[in-house]
Amino acid sequence: MGPPAKVSMDFYNTGKDTLTTLMVTVEGEGLQTMDSPRYFVGNFAPGSSDTYSVEVIPTAAGPVEGNVVFTY
Repeated sequence: MGPPAKVSMDFYNTGKDTLTTLMVTVEGEGLQTMDSPRYFVGNFAPGSSDTYSVEVIPTAAGPVEGNVVFTY
């Protein structure tokens, strides 16, 4: 439990195909987000790059684990 922490990561499409309806989310037990945990990217063309940022607040004492999940 404590102050918010910013989670930020760059991601790239190094493949040859466009990723359609790309969505990035953060999830984890004992985590609450300051804003929306979802980021809708949409179509993500080859060679593209973007950044996902979210502020999370731990809601439980001790170690907390989470995941950043990419779906398309």
